[in-house]
Amino acid sequence: MQIRAVLGVIAGAIMLLSCFAHALGGWSHMAGRLSSLQAPVDLILALKLGWMLGSVCMLAFAVIAIGLCLQRLRGRQVASLPLAAIAIAYTGYGGWALLITQYQLGFLIFLVPGILLLIAAPGKISAAGR
Repeated sequence: MQIRAVLGVIAGAIMLLSCFAHALGGWSHMAGRLSSLQAPVDLILALKLGWMLGSVCMLAFAVIAIGLCLQRLRGRQVASLPLAAIAIAYTGYGGWALLITQYQLGFLIFLVPGILLLIAAPGKISAAGR
């Protein structure tokens, strides 16, 4: 059980770092491309809002994953469902994105932590987690 919790913390750390890279570096690149195409300002704003929502969700998922896995490392029983939901979302999105982009490796940043969380998710569920 401990190794799975450690893998979950590692996955959460990857997710935490990638959310900042996504928000700052990823958006800067995207905004530059949109500007070079002379995209309308309202379109750029709408895309930025969605992009930043994605970054905030990545941050929230990372905090949840790290928090639950640290609780497990402390010997507490926690619900598996949040970890499993995040794992499925990250793994599914990462795999789908790899396929439709003809294997652009940047999408491994979703697939790798997703797989780690799939390994980390199973565990005993406390009465509060049922």
